Amino acid sequence: MTIQDQESPPVTATIVADADRLDFFPTYFGKYFMAGENLLYVHACCR
Repeated sequence: MTIQDQESPPVTATIVADADRLDFFPTYFGKYFMAGENLLYVHACCR
């Protein structure tokens, strides 16, 4: 099976409430949240 044979899940956007913003990255990235946050911001600002 190749990558082309696999279906990708749809990409969705979710609005995060201001009160939950500080917990968002640690929840999704775990111990790698600082690296994940950095990658997202670099990608968003430098395109």
